[in-house]
Amino acid sequence: MKRLLLVCLMIVCLVPIGGFAETENHMIDLSTQIAAAELLSCGYDIPESIQAGASAWRSEMMDQLGDDSFFLAQLTREEQMRFILLWDWGAGIYDYDTGDWAPTSDKVYAFDAEVFDIEHMYTLFLMGIQAIVPEITITDITEDLSGMNEELEGTRSVSFLCNGHPYRAEMPSLGDWIDGSILPFMNQVLEQENCPYRLFELQDEYDQMVILIYDTPEKAAQMKRFVDIHH
Repeated sequence: MKRLLLVCLMIVCLVPIGGFAETENHMIDLSTQIAAAELLSCGYDIPESIQAGASAWRSEMMDQLGDDSFFLAQLTREEQMRFILLWDWGAGIYDYDTGDWAPTSDKVYAFDAEVFDIEHMYTLFLMGIQAIVPEITITDITEDLSGMNEELEGTRSVSFLCNGHPYRAEMPSLGDWIDGSILPFMNQVLEQENCPYRLFELQDEYDQMVILIYDTPEKAAQMKRFVDIHH
């Protein structure tokens, strides 16, 4: 009898746990739909495949960042999902074995400012910009690391052709971090190439997790209100 009562008690206790999990999943799915609709109102139509994987992606991010991350401490579910949807859409696919990167969006470019491939960080950055700026063609990318010492201190540069025109940027070496000055430099390149829009970062600061769009200042400001994690 005692054993039967114990089993019954366990069943009663397990039911609300499963119910809570189901409710949590439902709330995440609902938050994803709301976030996707908000981004669509700005002209950013998140693919269904990205939306479908948002919940799993959120769980993975929570595991990596920990319970004290800004995602849990500061952002609502909708805010988390807006960021996640854009990040997952714009991060592309990187092969750690070959060093090859392929874009997954022609509207959003997302990247980690602390890079894995130090020797080709600006090559990968330019490939990301190429993916979202249809008016330009970037070729002949060359990175010069001769100004860096063994501790990765000093300077480095990247040169390339944009629509056949030569450009070169020299920046301080920040080790395995990309230098944020490359963004205004690229906007100068876009101006020189008579591109109609500019690149905008959707955060107040050059965060480690960077999301870039190529759009008008007005649309960027609208998107920024949705995505800026420092608001």
